[in-house]
Amino acid sequence: MLCTKYKVTDLRELVRHRAALVRTRTKLKNKIHSVIVMNGISISYAGAHTFTKGYVEKLKELTHNRIDGYLRLIESLNDEINNVSKKILLLAQEDEMAKLLMTIPGIGHATKHICV
Repeated sequence: MLCTKYKVTDLRELVRHRAALVRTRTKLKNKIHSVIVMNGISISYAGAHTFTKGYVEKLKELTHNRIDGYLRLIESLNDEINNVSKKILLLAQEDEMAKLLMTIPGIGHATKHICV
């Protein structure tokens, strides 16, 4: 029982860590939008969503120091978020309650640990 308790605690801590990384990434994306608006930059992009590969390429073409720095940080955060997500998924596959929760539509490998 004690081992299971620690495993769940570790898993929850990983989920919290991932959520913090995602919040940080969102703040950086908002900073990029702020720089674009403050400098009156117009980006012609056919896509419907921002921060897709095509949109990021358009941002890189601007060669703006702050935007370039924010993009490098976002890339690094994306890598870290993916690594943490993989760890969560691996730990979740060992948890019976997590497996059961994942059968509910809309519950993913990160959300279920908030419930467990």
